[in-house]
Amino acid sequence: MKITKLYPPKNNAFVLEELPFRSQTLFGALANCYATLFGKKSFSEFLSLFDKGKIGSVFPALKIAGKEIFFLPRPFLSRLKTDSDKDDFSSKKKVKKIHWLSLKAMKFLANSIREINGEFFHSIDFEKDLTIIGKEFLIMKNELPSSITEKIKDISFYRKSDVVRVNVSRFGENSTPFEQTEISLFEMKIKLGEEEIIQTKMFLYFPEDIETNEKWEAAKQLFADEGIGGKRNLGKGYFDKVETAEIIWETTTIPKLYLLLSNLIPKKEELKNIQTYEIGKDDGFITFGYASAFKKDAIFYLKEGSVIKSQIGGKIVSQQFKDNTIYRYGKAFLLPLGNENKNF
Repeated sequence: MKITKLYPPKNNAFVLEELPFRSQTLFGALANCYATLFGKKSFSEFLSLFDKGKIGSVFPALKIAGKEIFFLPRPFLSRLKTDSDKDDFSSKKKVKKIHWLSLKAMKFLANSIREINGEFFHSIDFEKDLTIIGKEFLIMKNELPSSITEKIKDISFYRKSDVVRVNVSRFGENSTPFEQTEISLFEMKIKLGEEEIIQTKMFLYFPEDIETNEKWEAAKQLFADEGIGGKRNLGKGYFDKVETAEIIWETTTIPKLYLLLSNLIPKKEELKNIQTYEIGKDDGFITFGYASAFKKDAIFYLKEGSVIKSQIGGKIVSQQFKDNTIYRYGKAFLLPLGNENKNF
């Protein structure tokens, strides 16, 4: 799987509400970079990259002790309980906070998926079979030494905070204060022993399937400076560098389930292929370099971590606004989970 790694500066903040950063937001940021480099008329060229291509949302990754661990969203799948399970409230509360699985942990979970009466379940006990780090991340027990996991199990790798801002009136009304959410990714030194210190740094990445193109690569490099989420004039949202790389995700036969790695706007005929999901809503004011009183049509989308039963495409939705058109990205970036012969 091809990915683009995004390394933030040490003192960073992103004016976005939550992780992951949606593929729709990423699409808009990259489109602006493409138009900045090659002119507004090049947008149709940018759009054509997605006739067959696609991008995923922006996910967290961890660089620790010289090793990079990439995380995927926890699938919206229920665990198949056993007779030995106990109703432990504290344990349930801890597991409920889990939002991310490492690549290896996701493969482990995928191999446990079973189909019962047309519904799918996994059989992994997150606390017993895997290791929790950073309060909401799961890795395999052998991915990091126990001396490290013990130190970082309750350490947050990022901070989500609300900053009070004053809303500048669009059309002469009174300005009002509001809270703006920011996310900051941490870079830390952790002491293991008397002399041993390890570096821990959270960064970001997004999966992509775009045909190799010099202009696309140039747009991604500009994206490092332009950033995502706004407030670049305050030093927010940008990256020190971006890098393209490959990570391995192997499947041996035709998959029976897929994990959604983007926000998805499904076509009508694709709805029957959606297994388990969570829905988000996208709306808000339209901005074309200036404020307007016009709002985007409200669109519902499926969130990352939804589980799909077969390959689907999703769609990009357009909306006319005066002499302009806005585009809402909703193509499906799917990761195969398991296969017909082995896991189901």
